[in-house]
Amino acid sequence: MSIQDRMEQLEQESRAVELSYHSIQRARERMGLNASSAERIISRAYVQGLGSEDFTASEKDYLKRKGVSGAQIKVYNGFCCVFSDSAVCITVFKLPGWFGRRQHFDGKTKIRDPRSYYRHYGVIV
Repeated sequence: MSIQDRMEQLEQESRAVELSYHSIQRARERMGLNASSAERIISRAYVQGLGSEDFTASEKDYLKRKGVSGAQIKVYNGFCCVFSDSAVCITVFKLPGWFGRRQHFDGKTKIRDPRSYYRHYGVIV
């Protein structure tokens, strides 16, 4: 597949996404984007974003708690977009700092200084 064909395919897929008024307002509030930029970023999130199945169990649980039942959740560029089954963006929110980071484990079973560990790694085991 050539680059031109791939670009056309991505463009067609991004046109299939619709935005609700609520999602545009949330993108303006939480991402600092105007309506046209929000449409572009949210359509990219729908096409290129990672689904909840691409993350660890704790991250999946977080996404399930934040999402709506029967909705698709896509993570893209530090933000999470929630889509309905008919490809309408419902809302957008920022992910916490610990999301997507792998936990460092040296073989110790106990963390000696939890505050320092949290400051460096963003999560307490």
